[in-house]
Amino acid sequence: MKFSAKQLLLIGVPQNKIKFFINEDFDDVEQISIKLKTDSEKPKEVIQGFLISDFIWKNLGWLLPMISNGNSPVKMSRSELKRTMDNKGLELNGRRPTSKDTFDLDTDFPIKQLVWFPNSKEKKTTWI
Repeated sequence: MKFSAKQLLLIGVPQNKIKFFINEDFDDVEQISIKLKTDSEKPKEVIQGFLISDFIWKNLGWLLPMISNGNSPVKMSRSELKRTMDNKGLELNGRRPTSKDTFDLDTDFPIKQLVWFPNSKEKKTTWI
């Protein structure tokens, strides 16, 4: 059975997901709710096995420390981020990952505390 957009909205499908359900055949309403639940679990699968350095670079770019390039400040480059992580210059939820470490959903996500340069008295920056 195919459902219209209005029927899908009444069933409880979010507005931004209705376009994915319009032309699909479903046996009943329960099958739609099962598909919604499995779709909401996909981001966790994507995060699992993702390099921490890549995640920080792509999603937390606004938290990257600034370096001085002449008179203007510039964000840390990707290679500088990796070197900083390899030199234990980043603390994530109480542990110090390297650039080759992947996300562990039990300890690393959600990010509760991010500390840049935890050993330095002048440069230590904590994000909670």
